[in-house]
Amino acid sequence: MQGTLGKLFLRLCAPGEHRSKQIGSDSARAVFPSLLKHLLERPEGERQECHFCGHDNPLATTQRIDAVCLFSGLELRRFVCGACGGVFGPTQLIDCRPAELCELYGCLYQFYKEGFSEPFQEKTFYLMNPSRHGEYLNYACGDWTAGCERLRSLGWHVWGYEPFQQVRSAAILIDADIDTSKKYDGLMSHNFVEHVQNPFTFFRKCHSMLKPGGVMAHSSPCFDYVYAGSPLHLFFYCGQAVERLAARTDFVLRSEHRADQDHPGHQYVCCVFEKRAG
Repeated sequence: MQGTLGKLFLRLCAPGEHRSKQIGSDSARAVFPSLLKHLLERPEGERQECHFCGHDNPLATTQRIDAVCLFSGLELRRFVCGACGGVFGPTQLIDCRPAELCELYGCLYQFYKEGFSEPFQEKTFYLMNPSRHGEYLNYACGDWTAGCERLRSLGWHVWGYEPFQQVRSAAILIDADIDTSKKYDGLMSHNFVEHVQNPFTFFRKCHSMLKPGGVMAHSSPCFDYVYAGSPLHLFFYCGQAVERLAARTDFVLRSEHRADQDHPGHQYVCCVFEKRAG
C-alpha cells in the first residue's frame, strides 16, 4: 500500500482544508512536527475502550508504552489493554476527526513514501487459498492496477477496492462502482489494519462484504509491536487481540503466517480468518 492512508484522508478533506497539499517536501518535513504536536497536546480521556476486545481501560492505571516519532522526535504514548494485551494509541489520533488526520497524512506523504508492496499483496492473496470459481477483493488497495491485472491474466476473479482515492482502472473499484449487496468469497488487505481508527468497526464491515464461510486475509507487520515510531500506526494486534477481535466480529482465526523468505529483511505477518457460519 503506497500512501493509501494519506490519500484516504486527502479525499475526505475539502480542498481548502488541506493546506499542506501544495507545499514542497522540505516544507512538509518542517511542518509535520507542529501538525502532530497540535493533536498530541490534547488531553487524554480518563478511560479508553479497547477496539479489539471491548474492555474499558482506565488510562491512569493501564500499562503504558512510549515510543519516539521517527518524523518529529515527539513522544508517542500508547497503552496495553488490560484484558487482551493489544496495544493502542496515541489515543488523540484514534479519537480525532478524520478531517484532522487528513492534514497529517497529506503532509507526511509529501516527504515519505512506502516501499514496493506488490509481491506481498500477491502473497496475501494466495494465502486465502482462493478457488478458481470464487470472487475476491483487495480492500484499500491503492493503485494496485498492475498486480490485479496480473492475477486476472492468470485466471483469477479478483478486483481491487479503493474507497479513498480515485483510481482510473477497470480492475479497481471505487465507491461509485461498488455494489453494496454483492458478497465475495474472499477479502484481503495489506498494511492497512494498523491504520484504522476502529478495528472492530472495520472487521464488521469486512464481515458484511463476505459470503457465509468467506475468508479474509490481512497482512501487516503490526501483528507484533514493531515500527512503533510511526505515529499513524494506531493499533498493534498483540497478545490475544486477534483472537478476541475475531470472536467479537464473528470470525474464526484460521491460520497465521510469518516472515517472507523471498524478501529477507521484510517483516511479513498475515492472519487468515474465516467468516463464522450462521
